[in-house]
Amino acid sequence: MSHDDAFVDVSETVDVIVYYKKDGRNILAINQEQFDTNVERGILNPDDFKIIEVQMRELNWGLYNEINEMAVFTNEEGMRNFNLKTYKEAKLLKLIKSWNISIEKNGQDRIVPVDANNLGKLHQNIVEAILSEYDRLSIISEEELKKLKSRHTPTT
Repeated sequence: MSHDDAFVDVSETVDVIVYYKKDGRNILAINQEQFDTNVERGILNPDDFKIIEVQMRELNWGLYNEINEMAVFTNEEGMRNFNLKTYKEAKLLKLIKSWNISIEKNGQDRIVPVDANNLGKLHQNIVEAILSEYDRLSIISEEELKKLKSRHTPTT
């Protein structure tokens, strides 16, 4: 019996979809399941939302260690501490392969590069929604994954 499935296929992606709408200075950012449920109940108008599609690497042991190592620092007493903010930033930088986030320049939409500078400019609610949806999708069963994929296919 082969154990091929014990290894992460580095070509595979976790396709994260976040719906968001701006309301004044605040942004409401939700995942596919929250969006569908609230639209079905008539609570949200789907036309009010924009969609962010993010393709992220599947976490493997090597990436896991890189991300965690970036978030650990040694304090003045020589104790090793964990920095959650650095962990989240490292997770985004190491795992995001691409996204459909664009800005208009000279009358054309241009995809914004995935880098530390642009990640730092994203609204915190969008970042938290991306991370929590990635975590949710990373532990989802094969059956649930098939249901999700049948509801929405990313356009990027």
